[in-house]
Amino acid sequence: MKANWKQMKREEIDDALWDACVLRNRGSLFSLSWYWDAVFPDWTGYVLGDYEQVIPWPRKLKWGWLPVLKTPLYVKWIEGDQMQLRLLLQRFVGLKKIHLENSFGKGKMRKVQMLKLGANWKRSKEVDKNHRKCIQLDGVLETDVAWSEFELVMQNHHPYKWKGHTAEVMKRLYEAAKQRGEGKIIGVKVKGQWAAMQFLIADDRQICLIQNVVPNEMRNTAAMTFLLVEIFESALRERETSLVNFMGSEVESVARFNKKFGAEDWTFREVGNH
Repeated sequence: MKANWKQMKREEIDDALWDACVLRNRGSLFSLSWYWDAVFPDWTGYVLGDYEQVIPWPRKLKWGWLPVLKTPLYVKWIEGDQMQLRLLLQRFVGLKKIHLENSFGKGKMRKVQMLKLGANWKRSKEVDKNHRKCIQLDGVLETDVAWSEFELVMQNHHPYKWKGHTAEVMKRLYEAAKQRGEGKIIGVKVKGQWAAMQFLIADDRQICLIQNVVPNEMRNTAAMTFLLVEIFESALRERETSLVNFMGSEVESVARFNKKFGAEDWTFREVGNH
């Protein structure tokens, strides 16, 4: 008998079977059930047969009556069976602005930078030079930065407004990841002042660089380069390979910075009507 897709409410989903399916199909860290609980607690899921395939679904009602489909904060794209995704989008009536892993349909192409981190990875000359520069400035690595410290630096130095819903979602994600032993905030101090911070989530397959911040007055210290080198080399000491997701940027200067570490563009598509 052919397996059928069924929509399931959050409370009906078996977390172990869902996550096993994501891992079996080499899905992203941000397709796992605990991740969606943090960023979009009211999510539902589509499940094929006995968890042969799964698709998380971020549908909600705006003003209590208007269906809205929008990719949640800190989820880069929706993964899953392409035929089923096509069908779901064709059937959806309402406002949508959703990011898809593959490029079917019409919509703006977006990009993220990804790095395949393995035994062959090594610092470029420029990266190595900047790493040494931070060391010469007495850069000190802090491997367990408190959320309160990160929050303060983000509020004072992030170039965009960081408060309200955005900050709340990230804090939930941080707390959920830290509880699992997979989330941490790493920082660098130069002469006693915070020069760079990075909130990341890592399992035994992937590293997602969720959010970083560098105070403007500390940009010439190369602290962010120093920080990323330390993250990558630590990961290589623990496992043979990791896929690093820089979580992307449409800002070309940021993309260029990411590519200095060997990262390459990875494209996905934004489909929507608003």
